[in-house]
Amino acid sequence: MSELLSVEDLKIRFQGQDSNAVDGVSFTVREAEIMGLVGESGAGKSITGRSVLRLLPPNGRIVGGRILFKGVDLLSLSEEEMRKIRGKEITAIQQDPLSSLNPAFRIRDQMVDILKMHLGLKGKEAEEYSVKMLEEVGIPNPEVVLRKFPHQLSGGMCQRVMIAIAFSCNPTLVIADEPTTALDVITQALVVNLMKRMKEKHRTSIIFITHNLALAANICDRIAVMRLGKIVEMKPTKDLFKSPEHPYTLALLEAVPKVGRRASKIRGGE
Repeated sequence: MSELLSVEDLKIRFQGQDSNAVDGVSFTVREAEIMGLVGESGAGKSITGRSVLRLLPPNGRIVGGRILFKGVDLLSLSEEEMRKIRGKEITAIQQDPLSSLNPAFRIRDQMVDILKMHLGLKGKEAEEYSVKMLEEVGIPNPEVVLRKFPHQLSGGMCQRVMIAIAFSCNPTLVIADEPTTALDVITQALVVNLMKRMKEKHRTSIIFITHNLALAANICDRIAVMRLGKIVEMKPTKDLFKSPEHPYTLALLEAVPKVGRRASKIRGGE
């Protein structure tokens, strides 16, 4: 598989801080690969993912490094050039679908606007395409769902809508930032399986950001473990679980619940 994205020595700093929030992060994403960024809260995972889209908070800025997408440094592009890439070639799935979807607009309006902007689809053609995408992610009665507001749908249903929107323009890269955090365990599994199916069908690469190493094991081809703004270990998923090297990776693996482990042992008892 050829290389799609290359992040090289990325450094991000927030105003008023003396040290970098992301400090020298480097990794690659290959075509049709799911690359995991795993670590605890505050490790720098999400801000690394947002930097690829150049959507940092107002007080954050990239102070070093390169982000090469299809050989082009995204940091060298104008904002207008980036707008043509966001939503079409690179899309995002956020961790809280209810806050990511605009509560003031129906699902139809939010999907059609994106299709109009990036694919030039309008009216009935755009609505039919939206129905097709909702069917693709397993939403029953998609014509009815299109006319609902986000608050009228469950969290799992809203996340399916977000996945449909993310894949609707057939992107090359999807950044999934903790896409299962607000969901129950059963819905998490359904969403992960759905994302794997969509990746295979569209041949899309995915950066899967999560604090859950067990979840990453079920979807990622490779995993980069982040701690304090740095990548401390990066391996193919099977190798990471078979022969972890960094103490932090070992600690994360130890925190993964194991079937059959006695409750007293988990609590530190005998």
